[in-house]
Amino acid sequence: MKPFIKVIEIWTPTQDRKSLTLADSYYGDYAEFNQHSQNITFNYDEGLPGTAWAQSAPLVITDLDHSCFVRKEAAKYAGINCAIALPVFAGQFLLSVIVLLCGDEEQLAGAIEVWEKNPEKRNELRLLDGYYGSLEKFEWVSRRISFPKGSGLPGTVWDYRIPQIVADMSSSETFLRASNAQFEGITTAFGIPFLYDAQREYVLTLLSAKGTPIARRFEIWLPDREHHFVSLYTGHSEIPHDVFSFQEIEKGQGLVGQVWLTGCPAISHD
Repeated sequence: MKPFIKVIEIWTPTQDRKSLTLADSYYGDYAEFNQHSQNITFNYDEGLPGTAWAQSAPLVITDLDHSCFVRKEAAKYAGINCAIALPVFAGQFLLSVIVLLCGDEEQLAGAIEVWEKNPEKRNELRLLDGYYGSLEKFEWVSRRISFPKGSGLPGTVWDYRIPQIVADMSSSETFLRASNAQFEGITTAFGIPFLYDAQREYVLTLLSAKGTPIARRFEIWLPDREHHFVSLYTGHSEIPHDVFSFQEIEKGQGLVGQVWLTGCPAISHD
């Protein structure tokens, strides 16, 4: 299995909050791109992370040449042709910017979409932009559809305000584009809400195929009513005979507990 997402970066503000530095990352086999990125900083409204910070909204770039993406040449050399930035806020306070980079291998089946609240229709999501790899027909359908609140995967995530997984496309009533997705080889879908305020509401959807999964495993952890601990709400794995652990995790305990405590995204290399 070749992962659809090639690089993950987490950019955080410097102490004076004037720029962003690379706090953590996963580069896989892209050692040269890794080396090129280590000592870069981005000012407010500079580069992909800085622009997402300034706009206070997710940003999708499918044409690196004509964009704010600064590392164009290094990305081209590495075979990267799509970038997504997802700012994470606590109120108006930026915690970090997540950057996802995708490659351009042939037959790369999968998609990353960002849906936004339609300013003209309050209870509807429309496609802000997306990256679809080789899924031309599915892209055509997706760019011409919208979702009312509670409808389809984006609308359901928006309505419930928690992540959702569609583990089996063949039997899903939630995923309205299931027939188109199955035709293109999409098997799994995952949705995450990014809700900043009443006007800026977004849903990120990640669509996986067997050969090029977005990730080998997804987990959703939710807190109990008293917020004493989080436990596994649901999950999905592309790995045969993979076992999920349903233990309770306290704040600050392990990777999940650390993210819950700080509100900041994190990457574990172990």
